[in-house]
Amino acid sequence: KNNNKKTLKKLAILVIGSIIAAYGITLALYAGFGGATLAVLWQGIARTFHISIGTASFVVALGMILFALIYDKSQIHIGTVLYQIVYSTCVDLFANCHIYSTYKWIDFLIMLLGVVLFAVGTGLYASASLGRGSYEAVTFALAEKNHWQIKFVRMALDILVVVTGVLFGGKFGVCTLITVIISGPIIQFVNAKAKQVLKNDSKETYNLEFVEEINMEDNKSTNVKKTVKSGITFGSALAMVISYTTWKSVGWAIFHGLLSWVYVIYFLLRY
Repeated sequence: KNNNKKTLKKLAILVIGSIIAAYGITLALYAGFGGATLAVLWQGIARTFHISIGTASFVVALGMILFALIYDKSQIHIGTVLYQIVYSTCVDLFANCHIYSTYKWIDFLIMLLGVVLFAVGTGLYASASLGRGSYEAVTFALAEKNHWQIKFVRMALDILVVVTGVLFGGKFGVCTLITVIISGPIIQFVNAKAKQVLKNDSKETYNLEFVEEINMEDNKSTNVKKTVKSGITFGSALAMVISYTTWKSVGWAIFHGLLSWVYVIYFLLRY
């Protein structure tokens, strides 16, 4: 009975987390400041193939799940599938229910709220320990099979999905940058608190790997340092991609890579 009750509680947290994450991602996406990394790809696919954003998210997730099943099926669990069904369905439900302001600064605050809610929902979902999301499954499948560092695999995938999304017509913007910078610490904090509610004091493998994936340790100061370092590295790679794609110059790409987020933000404001 206790095990059944615990499982039901975990399922409830997974579903609630999925709903909150879906609400947050759509709130941020439609505020007019671009989208989170994966949302840029969803947006591009939705516009190109004239499908809903929720359907696009499900198609992308299905592709990732199939890849993980073929490449390393141990990464896929019941929570992976359940989360994606609830999440993609809610993305469509929430897509047209948000109200925005005529003032950009208010919309900016709404976008920030959306990113925070997305991170909170993701942290809740992760605390259920019923399986990774499709994106995380691909990340760990590639990293573990090839003995690559998770942070570099995730960074490469983030750049790949953003660039692909932009090529399809998705919108890269300030929201993309903010999601990369602030979502990790929020996810970890919520994940830890939710585990306390579940009274799950055991250090389960999934939770340990999830913390590793977002490049953090339990020590708060170390978390901040790692997050900043990863953010700068991602910013440099992103700056180089934007520069070379725009100017077709290796020299300028290297220079702009050294500027990191400074060039990325300048590019967004200027062009």
